Amino acid sequence: MDGTIPNKKFYLSGWKGILAVVLGLIIIFWPEMTIETTGTAFGIFLLAGGLLMTATYIRHRRHQHSWLWLAEGMIDFAAGIYILAVPGISARFFLGVAGIWAILMGCILFLYFYNSRMIRALIRYLILSVSVLSFITGVLVLWNPFQNTNMLVIFFGIYAMLYGITTLFKVPGPPGV
Repeated sequence: MDGTIPNKKFYLSGWKGILAVVLGLIIIFWPEMTIETTGTAFGIFLLAGGLLMTATYIRHRRHQHSWLWLAEGMIDFAAGIYILAVPGISARFFLGVAGIWAILMGCILFLYFYNSRMIRALIRYLILSVSVLSFITGVLVLWNPFQNTNMLVIFFGIYAMLYGITTLFKVPGPPGV
């Protein structure tokens, strides 16, 4: 696996990357959306991403590190249900769940980096960079030094786009590709 998207087949986890980029663009270009609407969009993204990553795990469960796809899928799905279960959640609560999710994704991306010695160095270090950015984003979202929810949501939108782009580069290919 060289870390590029295969030409013949677009794998399920690549759709999560596309969804993350779209979510990031929506958050950035429509910052006047209420935190409730942003939370709902994020919850739907997490549910869809969780299903896609779990399906990726099922499809490639013989892969040596396939458990990472399952872990990512379960975390996404649980966070999505949690956010959507309480539609009128406060901004602080939503951002708390989003911050914890970003920290966990940072850890999982770091494990992808650590276990992906067969892909090109540039892509490995892109994954490492977004892993660190994910962890920092999670900490910032939980700590909230901005004291401004709108600024924090836009920052999270930028992070979602970068996360999505990185997810496109870690799309699993069939064995031997």
